[in-house]
Amino acid sequence: MKEIFLSNDKAKRKYSDEAVKSKFLEKENLQEQLSLRKWKKIFTLWFVWEITEEKFWNEFLKFLEIILELDVQILILAKAEKHFQEKLWNLHEKFSDKFLVLPDSEENLRDIYAISDTILCMDIDENVILSALSYISVPVIFNPEKIKIDLLQDFDPLKELWNSFIAHGDNYAFILEATLRAKETFRFGYDWGVVKIHCVNTFRDLQE
Repeated sequence: MKEIFLSNDKAKRKYSDEAVKSKFLEKENLQEQLSLRKWKKIFTLWFVWEITEEKFWNEFLKFLEIILELDVQILILAKAEKHFQEKLWNLHEKFSDKFLVLPDSEENLRDIYAISDTILCMDIDENVILSALSYISVPVIFNPEKIKIDLLQDFDPLKELWNSFIAHGDNYAFILEATLRAKETFRFGYDWGVVKIHCVNTFRDLQE
């Protein structure tokens, strides 16, 4: 990705960092288009990882199965070798109303940014993180030491500060813990609103 996916004249669906309320409408519109359960209050997660090797694969599948048993929707772009794609499609057949594998295209990428409440970043791509912030999709970060963006910090509900959820470890137990913290925070409208405001402000700060 070579650009930050903010609203522009070429986009079919205009979106801006001011549109916190319209994100709920966009979410329901896209849920309907993608044949997902239409409910703005369901926790929607995009998993960002180009799957090309066996490392962590079995743990990754276990992670997905655990999360999919909860009240969530998960979206993945089809960036994986054939062996992995088949297993992802098997999961789609099992959880068809909450797990979706989309073709890798710019239009689908924009849609995913617009619909996702959270983006789980396994590979650190600063443009992906910046785009997530611009679409008010809260980052869940794996391997935080690789991030050069020093404005990303783990959300502290007591201090009502910061803008992401960070996995402080190198295996899927830590990723699961960070994802569940994000999902739990999403249940509380006030706390999630605070996180989203910090995402918007962080994006603005990074553009200055």
